[in-house]
Amino acid sequence: MIYTLGESLLDIIFTDMDHVVARPGGSMLNTAISLARMNHKVAHISELGDNKVAMMVTRFLNENQVDTSLITCYARSNTSLALAVLDDKKVPAYQFVKAYPERRFLAEVPAYHPSDLLLFGSMYAATAEIRMDLKRHVLAVKKAGGLLVYDPNIRQKHHLDNSDTVEAVMENLKWATVIKASDEDCAQIFGVNDQETYLDKLTEINPNALIFLTLGAKGAMCRLQNKTVSMEAIKIEVVSTIGAGDAFNAGLIAELINQKISTKDIFTLSEKNLLQLLRSAIKTATVVCATYDNYISRSL
Repeated sequence: MIYTLGESLLDIIFTDMDHVVARPGGSMLNTAISLARMNHKVAHISELGDNKVAMMVTRFLNENQVDTSLITCYARSNTSLALAVLDDKKVPAYQFVKAYPERRFLAEVPAYHPSDLLLFGSMYAATAEIRMDLKRHVLAVKKAGGLLVYDPNIRQKHHLDNSDTVEAVMENLKWATVIKASDEDCAQIFGVNDQETYLDKLTEINPNALIFLTLGAKGAMCRLQNKTVSMEAIKIEVVSTIGAGDAFNAGLIAELINQKISTKDIFTLSEKNLLQLLRSAIKTATVVCATYDNYISRSL
């Protein structure tokens, strides 16, 4: 089973005042939908209110065969929104409207198995109000021997102004079996602008992790100990980059499962294996960049 743990909200996407699109969103939710559409079994761990927006999001997940039994629904509460304005390069600038009650909690930890995979990330994975609950899920997967995939997904430097947040991000990086970070994430975390430095620093933090670094239109790189491979992006006319990184995660996770890669197999991967993982991830991200959807529209 694949588990995705992250924020659930409604994305309202603007290209201009006359072109507005609404889609259920949240990075881990986006990945869950793409994986379910690839016919993988997925359960989403998250929080919602009990308003009409929450009903829309839950219905959408259920219609796409994503298990919603691990979503906490707060009575008499609204659901968070994300307003995304696309620039000329189809890159979004976000404004978030958060709607959480004072007391928050995640679902009880299920019985995780060695064959399970948990994807977690974004600032949600460093949120103080649910940090202890998140740790219980992450450490239960780690104890069971499952795969932990972490995507920092940090877009703003001020998100790291709090020392507790920085500590949480570092802890998440150390726990992960697989790290997928973008060059934007790393620029915020490390304060430099160099791809090799990013890979070196991530390896220093977690020398046992399989590391992926996405570079936008320049493609992506992968490092596993002393092996480093790279691949160019597929050239297309970009409609929106919203969900591109989440789709990259979906393609990556799907290929990890297709290759039957478990935690104990990570260090046996060849450069050929790594290139196939990159190929699948880039292909899936490309499909999403060609639409206003945050997820793939069909099986790949």
